[in-house]
Amino acid sequence: MQYQLTGAPSTLVCSHSLYRSTYTRPRIPFPMPTQGQPGSLGKVPRGWDEQSRISLALCPTSVTTFSIRMKVLLLVTVAAVALGDDVVDFERGDSEYHFSWLHDGGQTYDWQGANSYCSRLGRGWKGISIESREEDAFVSDIIDEYDLPWVWTGGQRRGRDFVWPSGARFVGLNWSHTGGKKQPQPDNREEGGENCVAVLNDYYDDGVRWHDIACHHEKSIICERSD
Repeated sequence: MQYQLTGAPSTLVCSHSLYRSTYTRPRIPFPMPTQGQPGSLGKVPRGWDEQSRISLALCPTSVTTFSIRMKVLLLVTVAAVALGDDVVDFERGDSEYHFSWLHDGGQTYDWQGANSYCSRLGRGWKGISIESREEDAFVSDIIDEYDLPWVWTGGQRRGRDFVWPSGARFVGLNWSHTGGKKQPQPDNREEGGENCVAVLNDYYDDGVRWHDIACHHEKSIICERSD
């Protein structure tokens, strides 16, 4: 029994005296063993780091076991599709993006909960930092494409200013000209303060624009991981 991993996504080439098959590995968002025996489920080549998408290798050792293991593969593949086969929904420049509503059944979170959701995705994941007009246009396009009423960002008030979790300088590229009191944003109008930044979709007949929002409101979030 021999196997070879090639390309991206990797393919597993299984050789046997009675057959030869090529299997494209699914991507599975939960840990699998890092070592195993040839011909067993869970064989993952040495040298893969934790950031790699862990694969499931299927190399049956006989024709008798082939049918059984194909049934197992089918079940695992269905599970992988149901869970979502990757946390990365979009890549742009040096950033990867994750759209929470595609993975959690459309749940919404307060600002802290939303940003904690991003952190749980793994190292480097945070609420989005919108650092350029191009990135802001990208966010607007995503909101339009999925017909979302609003999304959280990673932006929050600190003192008199706002900050991004990336550490980049906060520039108010797309504050709305209006809000609940028909005043330009940020207006900090709600009792207790509006200390978190969300992007609203034409909520005040103002297009897709930034608003300072009280952090207890619940929304979905765009998460970002940058190099």
